[in-house]
Amino acid sequence: MGCWQKAKSTPEQLPRRPSLLAKAKAEQHLVGSGLPYTILRLGHLHNAPATGTATITSDAPATGILTRLDAADCVVRCLRSSRAVNQVLCAVDRTACAQALTPFPLA
Repeated sequence: MGCWQKAKSTPEQLPRRPSLLAKAKAEQHLVGSGLPYTILRLGHLHNAPATGTATITSDAPATGILTRLDAADCVVRCLRSSRAVNQVLCAVDRTACAQALTPFPLA
């Protein structure tokens, strides 16, 4: 789910709404800047050993959980791939995601 959608669906009285709006504004600014970018939206992070089951996808909204170590691996995979440039991607654990995901071809 993109930041704008999350911010719009978050009640105004919740403390995280301003941060979601700021993230959405930052994403829009980056995309419109003309600079090369990769936006990697991560699932809910938790502290656990790496699972090796993280999937990077362009399916939106992809929501789920992800270990911090798997998230780091996804960041490195995006940094190493020219296909990730100028993309908005999501990273989630495919075994813990309720929806079917199509992996983004980084190779």
